[in-house]
Amino acid sequence: MNQKIIALDLFAGCGGLSKGFENAGIYVAVANEVWEPAIESYQHNHPDTTMIRGDVTDSKVKEKIIRAAKKEGVNLVIGGPPCQAFSTSGYRNCLDERFYLVKEYIKIVKEIKPSVFVMENVKGILSSKTIRSDISSGELNEVHNTINEIFRYKQLKRYKAQRYLTEDESEEWNRVSNDYKINLKKMKIYEEPISDKIVKQFKKMGYHIFCEVLNAVNFEIAQHRERVFFIGFKNPPDSAVFPKGSSKIIPCRTVLKDLENKKENEVPNHVFTRHKPSFVERLKKVVPGKSLTKYREGFFRLEPDKPSPTVKENHGSVFIHYSKHRCVTPRELARLQSYTDKFIFKGTKSAVLKQIGNSVPPKLANTIASHLKQFFN
Repeated sequence: MNQKIIALDLFAGCGGLSKGFENAGIYVAVANEVWEPAIESYQHNHPDTTMIRGDVTDSKVKEKIIRAAKKEGVNLVIGGPPCQAFSTSGYRNCLDERFYLVKEYIKIVKEIKPSVFVMENVKGILSSKTIRSDISSGELNEVHNTINEIFRYKQLKRYKAQRYLTEDESEEWNRVSNDYKINLKKMKIYEEPISDKIVKQFKKMGYHIFCEVLNAVNFEIAQHRERVFFIGFKNPPDSAVFPKGSSKIIPCRTVLKDLENKKENEVPNHVFTRHKPSFVERLKKVVPGKSLTKYREGFFRLEPDKPSPTVKENHGSVFIHYSKHRCVTPRELARLQSYTDKFIFKGTKSAVLKQIGNSVPPKLANTIASHLKQFFN
């Protein structure tokens, strides 16, 4: 007899991950999200899920999540905690726990003790660094001072490109620029890969950890989108943890063609951008596979016979339609993310674009969920 699978979705966003797991027959009992537009979308599309609003770093919110999950008998935790990319420009933030939400995910897993967990994140987490947890207080002060020096170097470098430095700034620039490479080397002593830290903490809790980068395009989704998935098991799995991909490639046109001549809002969230005539003339000159700007992600015209690049928030610089001289609509972006038209996004157009760009493609989530069900026998 199969065990009933009951899930908690942390950092749930609008609910792409939840929708994929629900479509696989898994009951998502509890979810948590802090951003109101995403909460509104989530609740509209997942009416049977208890939504715990609020910041997971707030102890009261965290306690509500844990209490609700235990009451429901949650045995699966899923979610994609945002993770600061700890480059040298981000060192200052790596000492700020608010930027390390992965730790909150780990803490909740530790309290709930699910049979299985699935944690999704950007591929960059595999190469990102954070400060070691075993350094002394004296070393921590050294880290703080070194980070401040690196930060000041980058700040003065930016000022130098914009204006003349003051006399005091020039003296400081000479010092921090001379020490910059030394400080970078010094930081390497105190840092460790975030992914190693994650795996170590889960292993201490008794989990068998598996990690793999999956590309949505290999799961019959019309988009190149690489994301890393950490999957942990209380009991060691006896077969392959990750689902096999497909060699079938889905081009943009396949999922967008029937929307080409639809009127605005004839399909939910099919909202056009109002372009000035002069901007439309500029769009006309962009051929498929090229961008309006020198940056590939800035107003890139889709290629009809190929999958799209990664759908991102992009601050409004969304893709140009492959045959229309306009930006694609939120609904078209949602199609590229494998959302069905039954999934309704709430909020302003800008908020909707952010929700879509930050979410896990439901079809990929469904493939993972369907594969994982065998481990709950």
